[in-house]
Parts: sequence; C-alpha cells; structure tokens
Amino acid sequence: MTIQTVTDYIEQLAREHMMVRHTDESPHFVNLNDDKRNTALVQELSYPAVYFESTDFQIEASSTSVSRNYTCHLEVLVHVTDTGDYAEVERALSDSSQIITDIFVRMMHDRVGRKPEHKWLLSLSPSSPIKVLPIQNAENALYGCLAEFSVPLSGCITDSLNNFKSINNNG
Repeated sequence: MTIQTVTDYIEQLAREHMMVRHTDESPHFVNLNDDKRNTALVQELSYPAVYFESTDFQIEASSTSVSRNYTCHLEVLVHVTDTGDYAEVERALSDSSQIITDIFVRMMHDRVGRKPEHKWLLSLSPSSPIKVLPIQNAENALYGCLAEFSVPLSGCITDSLNNFKSINNNG
C-alpha cells in the first residue's frame, strides 16, 4: 500500500462527486505531488477543483510493526467571477465546505464497507477531528477550504528489509 493508493482514491471521489465531476477532458482534480503533471494541469483546471497533497510522513514503530504516517492536505477551491460580490464568495466557501465534508463522509462510509481496495481506510481514526480551514486567494478569485489529515500506511517492513544485502543473502 502506498500514498498513490490514497491519491487514486481521492481522484476517484472527485470523478464521482456530482458537484466536482472530474474527467480527463474536464480536469477538476490535481495531485500536487506529481510535479510533471501538476504545473500544466493547474493552468487548465476546471472549478470546483480538488487538490490533494501528501506533505511529509512520520515513521511509527512498535515491537511488531513499522508504518509511515503521512500528513495529507485536501483542498477544495471554487472560482468566483467577482471577488467583491460577497454573496458569491460566501457561496463558494459554502460549496467547498460541502464538497470537503462529502468526501470525508464517503471515506467513512467506504471504511465501513471494508472493500479490499479500501483497506487503508481502516487505519483512519474516525474519533480524531479533522480541522478544516478557509482559503481565500482573491488574486486568483479562488475560495475554498483546506483539510489536513493523517493516513497511516503499514507494510513497509518487507520492502525496507529487502534493501539490505545481509538480509537478502541470509547472511
């Protein structure tokens, strides 16, 4: 399981969400960790848009396991035509907060569904609050919200151990 699994899942939610409607022809999702694609994609992005980024990770170890705990950011931004129209700005903030709430509700729903491809959702803690902050970029007429959350991914032990000669060669 890798952080790309999480990215792919969030992109799929952007495809399925009725307000976002991400498609290859009309992109509404960008993976900010994909340096090759995101620069060009941001230029042609449609709104509302979902941005996903994993900024760092912590290594958590116990006597029986090692995992990476990724810090992830999920941003939902809406473009407004007039930054001075406070009703439009408020609507953009409301729409983006609804989309971000919908995404987390869906994540918790899929967590309970226990599909094998969503196994990583079981590691999310539903009891930990997710802080959502407003984003206002008046220069680009973008308004929305940012949620920061953690995604613990285990399973890195075997891959890491295989990177040592002494363990690979049994001696």
